[in-house]
Order: sequence, then C-alpha cells, then structure tokens
Amino acid sequence: MDENYCRDCRYYREFYNKSFSCFVKSGFGKCRKDFNVVKPKDSCENWVDNEQIRKSRIRNSKAKLDEALTSIIELKQILKEELE
Repeated sequence: MDENYCRDCRYYREFYNKSFSCFVKSGFGKCRKDFNVVKPKDSCENWVDNEQIRKSRIRNSKAKLDEALTSIIELKQILKEELE
C-alpha cells in the first residue's frame, strides 16, 4: 500500500537535536501547512509530493559544493605559491 507519509511531504520539516559533534533527527517534525508537530509516519489531507523539490535541492547542493571545492583548491594553490 502506497502511504502518503509526512516525511515525504513538501510541508514537513524535521526537528534536529545538536549532539557533541553532529545533528541528530529527533523523530518529530513540523507541518508548515497547519503548524502542528507531527511524526514522520503521520499523514493528513494537506500532503503534497516533495520529489521535485528534493531533486532540485540535491542538484543545487551539488553545484554549490563543487563551487566551494573549486574555491578551496584555488586557495590552497595560492597559499602553496606564497610559501615557495
């Protein structure tokens, strides 16, 4: 059976807790449509597919990471040349 879980909804945002060295999912989130606290496997009538948005965010994140990596490599080269 194909369920429309909150975790797959456009309006769902997961809550995170800060641990010593990283952030950990709390097991709860917020529905930005009706402003309720929900669990990832809850569902409601406001559910909207998040697939396209998720793919777009991943694509944009990869592009920004590539730009950051290029900047770091350039900076490394500049610092290396200054030491010579």
